[in-house]
Amino acid sequence: MAADDQPQPALVYANWVRLVPTPFDLALDVGYNTQSGPPDAFPARVVMSWEHALVLNELLLNALADYKKQAGELRTFEGTITEQPLVVEKKRPRQARKRAPAARKARRS
Repeated sequence: MAADDQPQPALVYANWVRLVPTPFDLALDVGYNTQSGPPDAFPARVVMSWEHALVLNELLLNALADYKKQAGELRTFEGTITEQPLVVEKKRPRQARKRAPAARKARRS
């Protein structure tokens, strides 16, 4: 099969992205929004390992630096980047439930 015969990936324009971290990988839900807040639907989800996310981060930083050299500083839009910390929940070991003192006394009787 020639390179031209390969199916082309879907082209998705996104002006909104949501990160979905898990302990093992990172998902980026991308969508197009015409209102404030998240879009109603996300037409594409890109999932990658944390190691691949690190490589993507370096590639994006390099591409942005090259672009800034050619075009100048980029503007940012007020309120578009949320300053929420990235939290990956770790499962805690299950603990035995403690009973209230009154419940322990009633059980002994």
